[in-house]
Amino acid sequence: VIDIILAFNTAYWKFERGWITKRSKIAMHYIKTWFFYDLIAVIPYDMIELQVAYVRLIRVFKLLRLLRLVKQPRIMSNLAKHITLRRSQQAIIQYIVLLLCLV
Repeated sequence: VIDIILAFNTAYWKFERGWITKRSKIAMHYIKTWFFYDLIAVIPYDMIELQVAYVRLIRVFKLLRLLRLVKQPRIMSNLAKHITLRRSQQAIIQYIVLLLCLV
């Protein structure tokens, strides 16, 4: 759930315009891209009785969240272009971003 809240408040990079920081545009971008997968992933399915076919489908949606890990290095390289950080600080930020993507 924290991931969803953070995603609604996290700027994103657009090649033509740079960093998009307007909250309404961030929200629309998130809803159009990752919101559905994140929403599916946070529902506590263990507490709900579902048929086996639905459980398998839900697991597939949860696996799709791992695609965020593919985006993580690109995000960090874009961030590094605009902010000067020491290597140790970059490593800590990468680790935090990776953890947030997995949660």
